Amino acid sequence: MVGSSYGGITAVLASMRAAKPPLGLLLCAPALGRAEPPNLPLEQLVAVAPTTIIHGLGDDVVPIAWSRQFAAQTSAKLIEVDDDHRLSNSRPLILEELAALERAPST
Repeated sequence: MVGSSYGGITAVLASMRAAKPPLGLLLCAPALGRAEPPNLPLEQLVAVAPTTIIHGLGDDVVPIAWSRQFAAQTSAKLIEVDDDHRLSNSRPLILEELAALERAPST
C-alpha cells in the first residue's frame, strides 16, 4: 500500500483497521501528525506491516519531524532525501523501495 502526504495517514489508518494487514507500506512525505479526524494522535499510530518512509529534508508542507517520530516509535525505515514535498527528484528511489517491499518475504 502506498500513500503520499495525507494519503500517508490514510494508508496507515487503513492498514491498522484492515482484517488482514497489507504486505507492506510505502509512505511518501506522510502527513502523519495532522490533528483532524479521522487521524489518531501520532503516538497512537502503529506500523502493522513492513513500512518504509521517504521524506524530503526540504519539505515545507509536512514536517519531517512527524516521520522521524513515527519511525522512532515503530520499526519503520526512514529515508531522508534532499528533496521537497513532491519528492520529484526521488522517483527512482520510490520505485526501488516499492520493489524492495514487494520482494520482502510475507509474514
